Amino acid sequence: MSPRTPAAPGDGNRVYFINVSELTVIRFLILALLGRPVFIVNVEALFPPLQRCLDLTARAIRRLGRAQRLFDTVPELYHCAEAGSEVYLYNIFAKIEPWMNGYFDFAGADEKTPDYAMAYKATVCDFMRLKFLPVLILDSVLRKPRAAPVSFVGIRGATRGALAVYSGQPRPQITGPRLKGLSFVLNALSSLLIASYAVAWILSRTRPFGLQARRLFLMLDYVPRFYNHLLYRELHDVPSLMLVVRTAPHNQQEAERIGPYDKCNPKDGRLALGDALRAIGLVLRDTTRLFRHYHGLDSDVFFRIAKLPFKRIVLKALFSRYRPEFYFGRDEDTPDHILRRQELNRIGSKSYGNLHGFPTYANLRATFRYISYDRFYVIGQAICTYYRDTWASDMALVPVGSHGASREDYAMIGAPRPSDIGIFISVYTGEPALVRLIREVADAFPDRTLWLQLKPNYAARERGRAFVRECRSGRPNIRYTEDSPFSIIRRVRFALSDSSTAVMEALQFGVVTFMTDVSEKHEDCIYRNYPDLCIRTGSEAVARIQAVEAGKWRYPRETFDDLVHLSETPFADVLKADLGLAPASSPAIPEQPLAAGFHV
Repeated sequence: MSPRTPAAPGDGNRVYFINVSELTVIRFLILALLGRPVFIVNVEALFPPLQRCLDLTARAIRRLGRAQRLFDTVPELYHCAEAGSEVYLYNIFAKIEPWMNGYFDFAGADEKTPDYAMAYKATVCDFMRLKFLPVLILDSVLRKPRAAPVSFVGIRGATRGALAVYSGQPRPQITGPRLKGLSFVLNALSSLLIASYAVAWILSRTRPFGLQARRLFLMLDYVPRFYNHLLYRELHDVPSLMLVVRTAPHNQQEAERIGPYDKCNPKDGRLALGDALRAIGLVLRDTTRLFRHYHGLDSDVFFRIAKLPFKRIVLKALFSRYRPEFYFGRDEDTPDHILRRQELNRIGSKSYGNLHGFPTYANLRATFRYISYDRFYVIGQAICTYYRDTWASDMALVPVGSHGASREDYAMIGAPRPSDIGIFISVYTGEPALVRLIREVADAFPDRTLWLQLKPNYAARERGRAFVRECRSGRPNIRYTEDSPFSIIRRVRFALSDSSTAVMEALQFGVVTFMTDVSEKHEDCIYRNYPDLCIRTGSEAVARIQAVEAGKWRYPRETFDDLVHLSETPFADVLKADLGLAPASSPAIPEQPLAAGFHV
């Protein structure tokens, strides 16, 4: 059968927006093969083990030209499909959170399953994050005038509810399947399969003739990002340190490049016979308990929740084989860290971690909503305004500034710099107003170099390349660079950045920095709480820079101390002090070259 493009939404044919699942896949295939205009809202398996099969089916139909992606109906929102985190610019989570809390009975979770309540909430938030893009696009579709009738097929309850709240009005034309009875059956099946797998896993990790735990001072999550490697190298003299390589297999190869540390996998744990029997009892009891309380949930989110007891057992096994005094985690955006703290505290150990970014796209980010460590390091205390009510109440919060800077970067604080300008861009690469702003600044300072740097995942896209071309056209003093932000910060006096952590990093390290607040679609941004930090036009940026240089205006750096802690102490030294260790007693392990495609 030759590929054929579905009829356009405006040609009088009925248009179908289909959520592909086991219940709708046959209708989806029939409509697509008949050449009806079909748009895929999402691919959501009722029984998650079948997700890959449905994904492959939907992908094959798309490649045949018989169905289109949802965002093909709203090209103005394509940027969210291209860079998924940009959906946060529309502040969907903050708008639907009160409804979500009620829909998933967060208050009841505290009473029903207090030992899993926070992990349950974090799991739900991560699940709902996947609904943001369909909700945003469906809202846009429903607001547009339509020349053809529209049918919505298989839209699930959580998506329908979130859409109604985000839209501010009910959407009666969107109906969905009533799955209460089916969900009960599927959730029972999920519980049985997950519990069976967990029991088999426990038996495979059981050592019936005894097990002696290896005592460690520090276990540290390994995640292959350049700023994490700075910390790994700084901790080379920490006694009995072990890296936990918790992500993809190729990361094991990268982990070998940073030093002679002991390494393990999160599932390398072992259990003595007695502990294994207790673990089996825990899995069976807790899986049953979670089913009893949450069997009415949609089966895809319940599948995630049903795995929580197994995740707990994996942690018990790990800490049965290795017993650290401290564990430093890099997974604050998953529910796993919540269970890990519980298990570490049970054996008298401590769980530390740090916020690996900052929610600059929106003040509330779903995956940062529920966090629990004994000690948690943040860029600045301003973030507490938005998250303290849902973070663990007994978690110590420690503002430390940037955790991605080297000792050499800290040594540059207060050092004289050339009057050149660094420009750090990511999320606003599609904004014509930002191109105009940058070109105006270049025209005002023709004798200075403007170092233009794009975040790598944007630089690799045509959207980013087009942005660079538009900025540089006829402006020879704008120089594009792939150097790291801190490398640029060392050689400029001024910086402009869109809404990213580069704003905080540059101003912490002594650069006069402004956030280019030019996006009309960006609804909620913490930088707007600091008027002296934001500029909207090129002429405003030029005026601020000239006023600083003429001594007519003093850049109020100290007033941003709650946004970013203006620390002059490297993060590694702060962490070592909190671990009861002295600062670095010998030079860090020399930096090794990283493999091509290394994440930044």
